[in-house]
Amino acid sequence: MNEFELLPGEGATGIRFGDDRADVRREFGADPESAKRTPDSVTQYDYYCELNFFVYYDADYLVEAVEFAQGASLNYSGMNILEASATVLRQFLQKKMIPFVETPDSLLAESLSLCAWYPDKEDEPQRGPASVLVFRKGYHDQRQA
Repeated sequence: MNEFELLPGEGATGIRFGDDRADVRREFGADPESAKRTPDSVTQYDYYCELNFFVYYDADYLVEAVEFAQGASLNYSGMNILEASATVLRQFLQKKMIPFVETPDSLLAESLSLCAWYPDKEDEPQRGPASVLVFRKGYHDQRQA
């Protein structure tokens, strides 16, 4: 199962913000690859290679974000976000009147709890995002502090 539905403010099908690590591992497999995101990270993340997603945990090992990579399918309102170019996603958000912030390499829609990362947006404007981060409320505020 590497098809997921975005659940704004909650997570995605099968994985919710606040789920503990043991529950996630029971749901998706007990032996993901694990490592620290940076040397200063308090916790390890879990990477489910076969399913193309990472799970990031807070200090209590509760889910605070999930990053879906190419190869996964993250759907919202009939669209697979991982196949949408920045232009397509921007137009979708505008049509739905969902506020967003665009940077040279990303589109952030806080109300959907998502950030799509487009590292090649300038060179390959029709390409989908390299990954899409789905995060709990306050996740970006905490990271920018």
